Amino acid sequence: MAEADLVVSGGKGNPFLPLAEAPIMRDFLVSLGIPEGKIIVEADSRTTFKNVERLRNFPLRRPFILVTSAHHMPRAVGVFNALGERPLPAPGDVRGLWEAGDPSSYLPSAEALAASTSAVYEYLGLAWYLLSGRL
Repeated sequence: MAEADLVVSGGKGNPFLPLAEAPIMRDFLVSLGIPEGKIIVEADSRTTFKNVERLRNFPLRRPFILVTSAHHMPRAVGVFNALGERPLPAPGDVRGLWEAGDPSSYLPSAEALAASTSAVYEYLGLAWYLLSGRL
C-alpha cells in the first residue's frame, strides 16, 4: 500500500445505521474530483480508540493533518497522542459564539439542544477514556 494522500475513517458507530461513515466520505470526496486511488478507507472501527489503533498501521505521511469535528478534536488528539502520534489538528464545523447581549441566546433552541447533547457525549467519552487508561 502506497503512502496515503488522504485517509477517511469511521465505521458504523451506530449499529442501527446501514452504512459506515468512511465510505460515505470517500464517495463525497470522489464526487469533488479527488481520484479514488488517492483515498484509503478505514471503515471497520466503531470507536475513536480503535480507529486510531487501525490508522497507526496505515502508510501515513507524518506529520499528518487530522480533520474531525471541533467538539470531537480533544478526544481524538488525546488518543493519537497517547498512542505516540502527533497529528496537526484541523477542526471542522467550528461555531461562533452568541453575540454579547443578544436576548435570543437565552431562549431554548434545537441548535442549543444539539450542542449540549454533543458536549455531554464528548465529556462522557473523555471521562471513559481517562478511566479506562486510554488517555
